[in-house]
Amino acid sequence: MGDCPYHCRGARPIIRLMTQIPPTLPLRALFDAQQHASRAKIDVPLALRRERLSRLKALIDTHGAALSDAVQADFGVRSRQLTEVADLFVLRAAIGQLHKELPHWMKTRRVATPLYLKPARAHIQRQPLGVVGIIGPWNYPLQLTLGPAATALAAGNRVMLKPSELTPHTSALMASLVQGAFSAEEFSVVLGGADVAHGGGGRRGQSHAHDAGTRREIALRCGCVLQSG
Repeated sequence: MGDCPYHCRGARPIIRLMTQIPPTLPLRALFDAQQHASRAKIDVPLALRRERLSRLKALIDTHGAALSDAVQADFGVRSRQLTEVADLFVLRAAIGQLHKELPHWMKTRRVATPLYLKPARAHIQRQPLGVVGIIGPWNYPLQLTLGPAATALAAGNRVMLKPSELTPHTSALMASLVQGAFSAEEFSVVLGGADVAHGGGGRRGQSHAHDAGTRREIALRCGCVLQSG
């Protein structure tokens, strides 16, 4: 734990950091920027998709120890070794498979053409959705956030990721690292509680009600991947 450069033993430095990390854009403006960028270039080439995956893998490889320490600081009982196996190893394997299979998955696929449409030919060409929203759970805060993000990036999408507020050390460090590796129009981490999606506004109540409201709000704004633990 002494190695952690983000003061993982104390919650206060990390919680302060959560309020200082961009994106500085409001949630709606951030989504609009990503959506505009995705529509400006709908076809995302294989080389760019693989390059984004390589950046994500480099982030994990370079900062794996610090991320493991942050997870330990959040849980108090989770060793670096467990995070390496349950989160980081799984992420590396998933990114490797995505990198390998992408050319096959991106190929245009011929399909049967109805007789009444002859002599036309039909095919399926897969295209990115645009912006994918991911709301992560607390129990495996790396695997169940960066894993869906890797899949979305491989599919050519932009990503807005909201990690759990119940793992503040991990979420803050993840936001800082992603900000350093990706432009805000490619991949952004949005920090905060359930009120984030409501612009800091008014609904108050039990935590599960907040969480459900956040999920609905962001799901309406993005093509949303909801990971539950």
